[in-house]
Amino acid sequence: MRTSLDGHPVLADDVFDGFTLLEADAGTGKTWTLANLVLRALIERDASIDEIVVVTFTRKAAAELRERILRAVESLESALAGEDVSDPFIAAYLPRCEPERDLHRLRRARALFEEAPISTIHGLCQRILAEQSLSIAQPADAELRDIERAQVEAGVQRWWRQVLVEEDAWTVGVLLAAGNSAERLARGLRRLLTDDTREIAPAPVDRSRYVAELRRLAAAAREALAAERDDYAEWLRVTKGVNRGSYSRANVPKWFDQLAEWLDALPGSLSARPRGRDAKLPRERFAASAFAGVTDAPPPFALARLLDEIDALVVGRAGLRAGLLAELRERLAREIAARKREERIQTYDDLLLLTRDALRDESQGEALAQRLRRRYPIVFVDECQDTDPCQWEILRRLHEPTFRGEGDPSLSLVLVGDPKQSIYSFRNADIFAYLGARADARRRFRLARNQRACDELVVGLNELFASPGVFALDEI
Repeated sequence: MRTSLDGHPVLADDVFDGFTLLEADAGTGKTWTLANLVLRALIERDASIDEIVVVTFTRKAAAELRERILRAVESLESALAGEDVSDPFIAAYLPRCEPERDLHRLRRARALFEEAPISTIHGLCQRILAEQSLSIAQPADAELRDIERAQVEAGVQRWWRQVLVEEDAWTVGVLLAAGNSAERLARGLRRLLTDDTREIAPAPVDRSRYVAELRRLAAAAREALAAERDDYAEWLRVTKGVNRGSYSRANVPKWFDQLAEWLDALPGSLSARPRGRDAKLPRERFAASAFAGVTDAPPPFALARLLDEIDALVVGRAGLRAGLLAELRERLAREIAARKREERIQTYDDLLLLTRDALRDESQGEALAQRLRRRYPIVFVDECQDTDPCQWEILRRLHEPTFRGEGDPSLSLVLVGDPKQSIYSFRNADIFAYLGARADARRRFRLARNQRACDELVVGLNELFASPGVFALDEI
């Protein structure tokens, strides 16, 4: 770290006053700063180490933070005992300390350090559920086991085999041609089961109705092709705006034949892809939309209209998977919940959902939140740009008055993050929730000086990312 800490948030007087956001660019000493802020909270708030929550994104990061915080405690303790310490924060902070009082607080922290709630948010929720098990009617002895992946895959496999056996050949062909498989469905379903508020997109499509409509349009298109083929070819030959080089006497009959083959091969041909840079599927060459803005009027044939309707169905086939996922979520969620109740099992996602639901409870939720604020008055949240909606809701309900700038002045909430480093959709991370929290923060500090890289590299990277819109959102 640099030796001058003038203006550095690690020494800011008001950093613990309510809701503070610390934005830390990559390599700017975030972990060092966070560890020393925890050290300050121990001293200035006379807080016990088991009352200070420090949440980060991974267990590895939590282990590193735990080590760094303990090292900071030991460094200040050594300095107060008269030993030489090289850390610039300790040197700058030492004049603020009262040796006899603060040595006692640091030794107490070291003695209780094993109890420090420095963990992932899953670890925090596990602690809350264990401590509050009687008030929220949760078994304290439930086994924590991440079994849902195997359960989901097995359940999807059973259901998918049942669908393929029970549905007619056309429906099975449509579902397979749309790229559905047990593996892909299981992957999508796991994401939905980890966040029960997540909406399915695009809108689910009923497979029975989809298949019936596709069959009707395909049959009508085959009839129209047989009846209108010659007239359509003549229209292409004489109509102004039609590309004669493309729609030549040689190509048009060949493409009509290909269209007939494509229609006859449905539903399997739904998965067909054009080949070559300028290639198109047969239905795309004769659909009315192919001539929009090219000819004065669209082709006056039922075939052209029908092909557009078929194309709209093909484009919307992603809704088939959404429909399957909606059905699966309802069915397997019940099966998994029943099995976990029978075996007294909780998964890591359950820890979040049970904590959130307990805090949501209309009759007991606010009382629980108040008890937790008294139990954990100081909360640090690291890597908060990667927090998902469920985790954000837990944090907000835990410290709702602090988010609003109200409540007990002894409460402190410090969020640490950087939207430029967000992993976005991984594990449902919600960058917009972070941006909303940033707007609510009473104080915002910034760590912007890179401590790792040489100046030339930093300047070059800044130039590279200086273009407008490089991060898609101006707020980032």
